[in-house]
Amino acid sequence: MAVEREKADEIQNRLINFGARISRVAKMLPRIEEGRYISQQLMRSGLAAAPNYAEATAAESRADFLHKLRIVLKELNETKSWIEQIVANSLFSRDKISAIIAENQELRWIIAASIKTARRSGSPNRNVRPCRRLPAPAALGRPSGYRRCGQQQWQDREDSELNRALSHGRPLSTFLRRLLKHKPQRKLHDSWVAGSSHRGSQNAPEVCDIR
Repeated sequence: MAVEREKADEIQNRLINFGARISRVAKMLPRIEEGRYISQQLMRSGLAAAPNYAEATAAESRADFLHKLRIVLKELNETKSWIEQIVANSLFSRDKISAIIAENQELRWIIAASIKTARRSGSPNRNVRPCRRLPAPAALGRPSGYRRCGQQQWQDREDSELNRALSHGRPLSTFLRRLLKHKPQRKLHDSWVAGSSHRGSQNAPEVCDIR
């Protein structure tokens, strides 16, 4: 934490010094129409980066932190545009303000990298692969509509089938035939029970593998 705080303070100081240098350039621009206009816009964007970064370091949430950093990057990009306007309008030569151009470029790289890092640290675990569907139960040799569940539900199903057979006056042989019909699947896949046959492959179980 101390290292991060020290790094944040260093960036903050660089942004403050950058704003001060921008102010000096703005004051030195010729007092002509385009010079006065660019001077005002340059001071507004150049001085806005530092206070917005200060707000970012005291953000209440990651979303607020990212929002403030994006504003800092926006102001630095706008400042770059106004500096280019100064050169394009021949108010100053590029060589005369090359140091400020270089500092602006470095600060934009730093802030952009900070945004990228913050977004990565807030994203879901990249080692967890998204869920993928298993093949349809019928393709695995199970009766159509089977779904994963616990051993207890097997017992519940058997009790339900038995009660249904007795309540409808069906002979127990009917119940036994239905039970034996699925006995091979129960031995091989004792954690699968029959569900609705119309569900098909869309209700195949999902698994996630973490590597």
